[in-house]
Amino acid sequence: MWSATDEGSVREAVSRALELGLNHFDTAEIYGWGRSERLLGSIIGNIDEVFIVSKVGGFRRSENDIVKAAKRIRERLRRDSIDLLLSHWPPPFYADICRVIHGLEKAVDKGYARSIGVSNYSSSLLEKAVYCTRKYEVKTDQVQYSLAYRTPELAIIPRAKELNITVMAWSPLAKGALAASTRRREPARMSDPVYRKVANDKCLHTVLERVSRELKLTKAQVSISWIQSKGVEPVVGVRKPKHVEELSEIQEYVLPDWAVQSLDGASRRYLDIWGETYKPLGKMRVLPGFIQLVLIKLIGGV
Repeated sequence: MWSATDEGSVREAVSRALELGLNHFDTAEIYGWGRSERLLGSIIGNIDEVFIVSKVGGFRRSENDIVKAAKRIRERLRRDSIDLLLSHWPPPFYADICRVIHGLEKAVDKGYARSIGVSNYSSSLLEKAVYCTRKYEVKTDQVQYSLAYRTPELAIIPRAKELNITVMAWSPLAKGALAASTRRREPARMSDPVYRKVANDKCLHTVLERVSRELKLTKAQVSISWIQSKGVEPVVGVRKPKHVEELSEIQEYVLPDWAVQSLDGASRRYLDIWGETYKPLGKMRVLPGFIQLVLIKLIGGV
């Protein structure tokens, strides 16, 4: 779904991240169908000072299948255990979410993971996941969230805070559109309605540029700082060391109130445009698990 990535640059980026104190890495079994995990594992191995998140696909709905997948993930990452193991998206609509959560918990019992969480779970499904737990807390819900997709603010983020669950944001730069990166036309971008919509949003980009100039920051730095101002942890994709350096500069940065308010106003329409229901990967739930698996394997992962 993305164009070929230079593995040498990725290795340099990860090494630079460690040098700058960035030690939280996010991956999943379907990223390159295991290639991402193997690459990350070959770079990091069993370095203690890192925190790695990985995810089992939503097509896995039995406890044993999830446990076996967690074991394989751990082996690809060359880790003793995965720091945080997530259910990548909810299982098919006919499947029991409790079986998924119990599978994650068994992976912890086996020593394959240290903690559990979910990804792309709506507020109601998040509540269900919490209800299903027997031994371990759901630590996080990783959802799509950015200036260009604010639906999680309506229900997921408030409910997660009530449940003391951390919200993590994937695609915090709308696949690069909020960082003014619109020249590369990979399928992952062109198939994403959020990317297409915000790439052409002159109003939002005008405000982003004004805030960036006044604060002497890049558009990417401003966009990520805005997410941090909402109490959400951004998960940013990087390809090169310079991307790591750019983002490391705002680890502790607090975006001024006037800037947050300006960006809130310029992006407010995105609270309405995508509706009140969290939808990313939602269509996957109507497909049986085995069909999901076949489709993902056919394209070689995402």
